Amino acid sequence: MDMNNNINKPSFDTYIEELYKINAEDKKRAERIAKRGLEELEYKSDTKSYSSTGSSKTFLGIDTKQACLIFVCILIALCGCLVQDATLILMYIFGLVFFFAGVFVSLTFPLFGLIFLATHGGTGLFIMISSLVSSNIENLFQITKNPAFSDGGIPADLKQYLIATGCVFIVAIIYTILHNLSPRLKEDKKHMIIILFIFFIGILLVGLAPRIFPYLIFSD
Repeated sequence: MDMNNNINKPSFDTYIEELYKINAEDKKRAERIAKRGLEELEYKSDTKSYSSTGSSKTFLGIDTKQACLIFVCILIALCGCLVQDATLILMYIFGLVFFFAGVFVSLTFPLFGLIFLATHGGTGLFIMISSLVSSNIENLFQITKNPAFSDGGIPADLKQYLIATGCVFIVAIIYTILHNLSPRLKEDKKHMIIILFIFFIGILLVGLAPRIFPYLIFSD
């Protein structure tokens, strides 16, 4: 395509002038308009690709943000290795499918996606956490029989661990809701990566809890 032959000079000049005016008031909006204009001109670059989710660097032709998103999803899936009872691994995978469906729909579709976050996402996360906890229920039961519980209630370190884990999930859920309602957050895939990574941290903390609890109790 020959840009010089297809661009009307007066119209182009007017476009640039208006773009400068918009840029003076809102740089982000001007950037979005410019990117859409480049897309319409079928503009391509070797180092950047432009899309509705914002610019993304590439390495060897691979979208780095897309690769990071897939990597975080794999990390969440690998948390299933913390399930000690092999019979519950399928339960974790089943919950994982529901969780991903709910989260990705909520990150993509405004308002409507929040329903999926509560149903599929919430249900999937509950199943995943249940499989992690259920596979370690015997260990947890033995831990609660420790004198530290009967003598002084729940140890302070253990309380802090549980509160921190709960806060991680709360932050992830609030972030997801904000992403669902904010067109600006949807412009950059990094927010999706951060949200899923926060969920990963919460799931990992749940999976590691039975292994960490004894050390937290005996430290008192």
